[in-house]
Amino acid sequence: MPLLPRIALLALFVAACSMEDAPVADRDADALYGTYCKSCHGGDGRGSMGLGSSFAGVAKHWNEEKLLTYIADPEAYAAKDPRLGTRPMAPISGDVPPEARKKIVQHTLSLMD
Repeated sequence: MPLLPRIALLALFVAACSMEDAPVADRDADALYGTYCKSCHGGDGRGSMGLGSSFAGVAKHWNEEKLLTYIADPEAYAAKDPRLGTRPMAPISGDVPPEARKKIVQHTLSLMD
């Protein structure tokens, strides 16, 4: 492989690694959603391969406070809200600082209708 394409690939690799190395709290809402939510809920919040629920039509049931409480302890929240069924999502709060959780919730609410 010629030198120029190798340098370009190396630059892309370094850029990708440096994004992942950024502290969680410093990442923007879209990047955080991509890391913690997208694989199950999809990039547009419509669900992904049956893993996570769609956010379509649920905006009336959620606000920032409710969603922050839910992601901190989905099982406890779901026990009080039958709409969520018996298979709540895994909690994401353990390794995510509060300011990052708030960004995730704000982005998630923006995907709801």
